[in-house]
Amino acid sequence: MIPESSKVMEFEESISLAVEDGARIIFIKEFIADKEDLFIKLAESLEFPDYFGYNWDAVLDLLSHFSWFDENEIIIVFPLIISPDLGDILKDISISASSRMASCFQKGVSRKKLTFLFRK
Repeated sequence: MIPESSKVMEFEESISLAVEDGARIIFIKEFIADKEDLFIKLAESLEFPDYFGYNWDAVLDLLSHFSWFDENEIIIVFPLIISPDLGDILKDISISASSRMASCFQKGVSRKKLTFLFRK
């Protein structure tokens, strides 16, 4: 788990601590040109199940539970080099998925935690 403190940690140090704590870190490194490109990169990087529907609802559903991963903490690192049209949509999806997962965590339905990082 990435520590919550007033100290600003270097990105690499934060990631190293999360890995030591058993988190799965997923880096999406390449430029994301459009939504089809995003769907493909997400499906490949996050090992989405075969039934993934390549649409926004399917992305949100799968980002909300990660039942196919053993790890309880998942950190997805996106590049900041994302097509401007996708930036707002991706942020909305990340907020919704994180909120859904946090709600399940609080209710004891799931022990998974999800963090999205957008990096330069």
